[in-house]
Amino acid sequence: MGSAAAPATSGLVERLLSLGRDPATIVAERAGFRVHQHQDLRWLHGGGAAVQSVMSLASPERPLLPAVMPLLTALLWQPQATTALNLGLGGAAIERFVACSRPALRLRSVEASREALVLARQYFGLPDDADVAVSPAEEFVVRDHHRYDLVWCDLFDGERQADCVTAGDFLSALCRRVGEPGVLAMNLCPREEAELVATLAHLRRELPWIALSVRSDSGNVGVLASRRALPDGAALRARQAGEEWSREMAAVADALIRLPAPR
Repeated sequence: MGSAAAPATSGLVERLLSLGRDPATIVAERAGFRVHQHQDLRWLHGGGAAVQSVMSLASPERPLLPAVMPLLTALLWQPQATTALNLGLGGAAIERFVACSRPALRLRSVEASREALVLARQYFGLPDDADVAVSPAEEFVVRDHHRYDLVWCDLFDGERQADCVTAGDFLSALCRRVGEPGVLAMNLCPREEAELVATLAHLRRELPWIALSVRSDSGNVGVLASRRALPDGAALRARQAGEEWSREMAAVADALIRLPAPR
């Protein structure tokens, strides 16, 4: 970990959007994406009222966006995971974290935009040996035949979740990529409650054990789903390694809303 303290994440997105109005913060532009930098922070903006990724230059491995932590909490369910799939590279926050904290984890990443991949390599510390497929996620999950211990899905088009994440065919193919004891972690931003309910109902048919992480200060919903019962909060706390990021994961795990056990 770097020696400089990371900024508080509360209100971070709003702060970065405000700072980004100053053209002096722009360090690169490419195919609709902008890379901004102010003091210790570098961030990726793809338009609208959303920030795709944030990196601390002093501690690049530290997750900063609040929506990332529920995704990484899946590591507490699968502390011995050896394979993982990340749909939506963005600013490589998960890739940097895994390279630092889980170097033995074999991670495959998927990014639809070749331009975003270029920016991740040049400005966001994407490891040189990162395994990245350039492909729309909905096409990749259909043609890929591997099953993974962890599957992360964070697919957005600007400030809205990608249309594919509510499509039944995509969700079914996504569930097939999750190994028998594996965990799926999704970052969703549903347009309305009915959309979220329909997505969860589809997931539950194949991954019946589901927990939600809901933030009161945003529209994002973290979803953790598995074919096996998710451990309780005490079991998850016992797995934390003592690092600050692990304590943050345990705090997210404590606040999870668990759907009723499947019949």
